[in-house]
Amino acid sequence: MREAGVTIRNACPTSVWEHLLDGAHHRLTFAGYTNYFLWQQHPRLGDRLRTKVESGCRVRFLLGDPESEVTRRREEAEGVPLTVSTRIRITLDALDRVDRAAGTPSGRGRQDFE
Repeated sequence: MREAGVTIRNACPTSVWEHLLDGAHHRLTFAGYTNYFLWQQHPRLGDRLRTKVESGCRVRFLLGDPESEVTRRREEAEGVPLTVSTRIRITLDALDRVDRAAGTPSGRGRQDFE
C-alpha cells in the first residue's frame, strides 16, 4: 500500500496528482476543505473516479460543511466571489454525479462537526 500526503497543494505539480490517481487500486482519500481544485485541474476526474469505484477502489472525500460557522468565517477571511461554501457544493454535486453514473448510492453519510 502506498500513501501520499500533500500539505500545500500549490506546491504539488498536476502530474503528481495524475500519478497518484492512476496508481490507486484499493483506496483513494481526499481530505481538503473543498477539494475544488481537483475538478479544475482534472476535467475528466468524475469519469476517472467512477472507473475506480467500478473496479472496486474505495473513494472517500472529507469535506467541510458548507453551512457551518467555520465555513462562514473562512469566507469572510478570504473575501472572494467564489465562496468556500460554493466550492464545497460544487464538489458535492460532482460526487453525486459520480455516484449516479456508477450506480452507487450517494455516499453522503455525513456527520457535522463544529
